[in-house]
Amino acid sequence: MDFARTILHLPVPRVLAWSANSDEVGSEYIIMDKSVGVELQTLWEDMNGAMTINTIKDILDTESKFSSSIFSQIGGIYYKNDVHSSIRDRPLYPEGVDVNEGSDLFRIGPLPDWDTWRGERALLVDVDRGPCKTFPQSF
Repeated sequence: MDFARTILHLPVPRVLAWSANSDEVGSEYIIMDKSVGVELQTLWEDMNGAMTINTIKDILDTESKFSSSIFSQIGGIYYKNDVHSSIRDRPLYPEGVDVNEGSDLFRIGPLPDWDTWRGERALLVDVDRGPCKTFPQSF
């Protein structure tokens, strides 16, 4: 969320505290600022055509900011200090991409998708959970 807020300049809430470890309070948690605004589902049916089109354009603009980010690997976005030391020196962006914003703070780390690693898959010990290298691209 911090990457989306500080690098992509999206209006997402600021994370105040978090823990991926359930030992501290008995559960993983995230505490963040309250989002401002109104849920889209409460307005959607009463919106006119122009409002609907503008809203869809805003959503597409937001999605395009995410999809225009090209990273050196596939995985989750982590703070540089939170990834294993073996991947801290890897670049955030691939060679040939003229972007450095966030390179000092963020790295690509393991895939965080809970659905991928839950159930019996959680018992797998010697599994590479990422980050995974991307295919070479021409820029």
